[in-house]
Order: sequence, then C-alpha cells, then structure tokens
Amino acid sequence: MALEGSTPEAFSLYALPTFRITNSWAQQTRTGLFQPPELSTSPARFDSGDCSSSNGANSAPFAASRNECYLVSRCNFGPDGELLLRKGDRSLESIMNMIINEIGKEQDAFATQREGNLVLERELRQVQQGRRDAELELHKTEALLFCVKSIVKEQQNLLNELRHV
Repeated sequence: MALEGSTPEAFSLYALPTFRITNSWAQQTRTGLFQPPELSTSPARFDSGDCSSSNGANSAPFAASRNECYLVSRCNFGPDGELLLRKGDRSLESIMNMIINEIGKEQDAFATQREGNLVLERELRQVQQGRRDAELELHKTEALLFCVKSIVKEQQNLLNELRHV
C-alpha cells in the first residue's frame, strides 16, 4: 500500500500529526526553524465513526493516534500547569505517592552511600599518610644504617692499621 506521491526523500521529512509534510529534520534543526506541534490541554473529542477498521469494528488505537494530544487530553491541568486529580482517581494519586516514596528512598540510599564514600576516603587518606610516614622512617633508618656501616668500616680500617704498626 504505497502512499500517493511518496518519494525516497519524502521519508526523511517530518510529518505533523495531521500528516502534512514540512521541511526535513536536518533543515529545520540547522536553520533553527523547527517548532514541535503545540499540545493543547483542552479535552479533545473524536468521532468513533471515522475510525473503523476494515472489518467494520471501531479501532480505538487508530482513533487515539489521529488525535495529536490524546494522552494529554485525558488529564486535567490547573491554570499553573499542575496535574489535577479527579475525586475518584485514587489510583493515580497512589501511583504518584509510590513514585515520590521511591524517589525518597533512592535519595536516602544515595546520601547513605555518599556518606559511606566520605568515610572510606578519610580512611584511605589516613592509610596513605601512614604509608608516607613509614616510607620516610624507612629512608631515615636506611641512612642511619649506612652511617653506622661506614663507622664500623672505618673502625675496622683503624684497627687493622694499629695491628700493622
């Protein structure tokens, strides 16, 4: 089932929900002229007689796709854009509460993990400082050992000289 006037370049064009062809995406984004279709918040109605399938039965998904703001029109918004709940719509409210609770749990888990990471960072810094201190003491001890060996060697040389005299 081919579309009338369909050409290979027609498939790279952006089609509005009303299926009118506009400029290509690249041209719209390159020139900055792209404007997505505006969503209205008013309830939209559709005539189910216009959307019957080949067997004569109404096809609601097709009807929904014809309406460019089908999902938005099923929600009620206040003047400030806030989603309004109907009195009997407790399922949406419970879903929103579940989402808020899960977000709170995630934030708490993140804060706990962040605090744990800070504790681990402090412990790591202490271990690194202890390692630096130990290396410094080791170098001092090695230098002292070298001096003691030099003194012992000089003492042996002096002792050998005294024996030969």
